[in-house]
Amino acid sequence: MAIPRRGFKAIEVAAWNGLSEEKLAFEVMQVVRRHRHPREPKAAVKVDACGGIGIRVVHFLLAYSEEIEVIPVNVAERARLPNEFPLLRDQLWFALRDWLKAGGAIPEDSKLAAELTAPKFEFDMLQRRKVESKDHLRKRLKRSPDRADALALCVWEPAIFQPDYPDDDAGSDEADGEAARLDPYGGALDPYAGGIGV
Repeated sequence: MAIPRRGFKAIEVAAWNGLSEEKLAFEVMQVVRRHRHPREPKAAVKVDACGGIGIRVVHFLLAYSEEIEVIPVNVAERARLPNEFPLLRDQLWFALRDWLKAGGAIPEDSKLAAELTAPKFEFDMLQRRKVESKDHLRKRLKRSPDRADALALCVWEPAIFQPDYPDDDAGSDEADGEAARLDPYGGALDPYAGGIGV
C-alpha cells in the first residue's frame, strides 16, 4: 500500500497483494517516479517500520537512496507529544484528522473513506487521546485499515508536532540530540511538500 501526497492533496491509492518485500519496494519506486518532477529534491518515503515486514521494506528501499529519503516510523513508540497522546500511532491519526480539517483532499476510494471514518477514540487514565486499537478496527472492518495507515504516514510531518514545553522525563542534551537525529524534517509546514506513506 502506498499513497503519494503533494501538499494538501493525496494523489492516488496504490495497493498490492502478496508481493515480496523486495517487489513491494520496487513498486513503491514506480509510484515515486510517476509523481516526482525531475528538478525536485528527493521524495520522502515514510514506512511503518514497527514490524518485520516494514523493516525489510526499508532495507530494500535503501537501495534507491539516490532518489528517495527513506524514513522509518515506529508507530508503536512513545508519542512526540507525550502529554497529549500515549503512542505515536495515536498522534499520527489525530494529525491526519487535522490535515483533513485544514483542507486535505483524498482520492475517491471507498475503502479509504470507510477506514478514515471507522476509528473511535477515548481518553486514557492521564486524559490523553487514544485511537481504537488496530485489532478492534480489523474486527469491525473485516480487514486491516492499511489505506488509512498509509495516509496517516503520508501526511506526517514530525517537526510540526514537537513539544514546545519541557517534557518531564526528556530534558537532557542527550535527549535533544536523539530527537534531532530521529527527526529528518526541519522548519515550518510547506504546503507544497509531499511524501509517500507505505
